[in-house]
Amino acid sequence: MTRRSTLRMGCCALLLSLAGTVGPDEQAPPAFSAEVDAVYVDLFVTSRGEPVAGLKAGDFEVTDDGVRQAATLVQTETVSIAPLLLFDTSGSVRGPKLRDLKAAGHAFVDGLAGRDEGAVLAFSHELSLLARATPRREALHQAIERLEPGGATALCDALYLAFKLPLGQGRPVIVLFTDGEDNVSWLSRDEVREAALQSSALLYVVATGSSDAPEAAFLRETAEATGGRSWNAGASDRLTRRFLDILSAMRTRYLLTYEPRGVEREGRHRLEIEVKGRKVDVRHRGEYVVTGTLREIAPGR
Repeated sequence: MTRRSTLRMGCCALLLSLAGTVGPDEQAPPAFSAEVDAVYVDLFVTSRGEPVAGLKAGDFEVTDDGVRQAATLVQTETVSIAPLLLFDTSGSVRGPKLRDLKAAGHAFVDGLAGRDEGAVLAFSHELSLLARATPRREALHQAIERLEPGGATALCDALYLAFKLPLGQGRPVIVLFTDGEDNVSWLSRDEVREAALQSSALLYVVATGSSDAPEAAFLRETAEATGGRSWNAGASDRLTRRFLDILSAMRTRYLLTYEPRGVEREGRHRLEIEVKGRKVDVRHRGEYVVTGTLREIAPGR
């Protein structure tokens, strides 16, 4: 057995253990019926860099593999968010950098609404789930305080697992912080990209490493493929501002849903969404992948 196969088995074992060991405050997302085949698309609409509010379902034109779909708009104020804080704690994250990362994490948790459920996953050359999905703010703050630097950086392995983890009930979003290059991952970038397309999670990236690093373009492309965004925060003292920008963006995004008509259910689907008669920028997931039996490509609600 290869070490890559061993890693996949380890990820699967962790996923299974998480699915079977949730406490009373850490409920797993509800299972969806196979008779319902729905797609949910989280999107961000801006004009000259500012969010556009007040759009209705009829303002959007949605096509799935070139076939127009009848989409409805979900009232996002009725749907919680389920963020996974995915923090690089390799050996370079020490001293002031760790202090600033913890401050940014605490500010993000303080900004969550009462119904939101967060989780904390730290990674170096090892992966440590410090807090499962929970609405308890104290548990998240305690997890952030337990962040300790050391070791190498298995970025692809951590991101792959993040896309596979069962997150909390709500609109799933992965908030990734990293300050360096991947130097020990066994999983490939292509495997991470495929996991991203099979997940309903948005990816937001905040990096403090070099924008010329090999990972920078990969993270930017992966984030944009999910409808999210990647920032280079530069100095680590800007982390809190970027983390709060992510929360603000989540509060102003739209959530569309439709039952696909006129397209094959399984396989890779190309999504296109426009706002009729408006010169705006629309950021959304460009593709999704359905494998196996019918299922919802959707957040837990």
